[in-house]
Amino acid sequence: MFGEWFLRCRLSSADYKLMYKLSQGWTLKSHRNIDGEKRYALYNLEGDESAVAYAQVQKLLKLKLISTNQKFPAATFLLTNLGQKLTKNKNLSGIGSVVHFDS
Repeated sequence: MFGEWFLRCRLSSADYKLMYKLSQGWTLKSHRNIDGEKRYALYNLEGDESAVAYAQVQKLLKLKLISTNQKFPAATFLLTNLGQKLTKNKNLSGIGSVVHFDS
């Protein structure tokens, strides 16, 4: 499929790594403070937090590989069906296993 090939060419190894972690049950959240500043954080299965670059999240959103539940003050991101497919993870778990979710 041309669309998939095009997406694969646009994704970095860091993009694949982030999407694969989401497919394993890790959680990506957007946090906004009272002043409106936004930051993205990835939480592993133990709840440890690491920062994710704004540009990386925006890229995955633009390519429709992730989508969000739009909640305030902490939105959670989900893999779209295409995002799940591109991870090639046959054992999706946690929030990464939500199916039929497209933006």
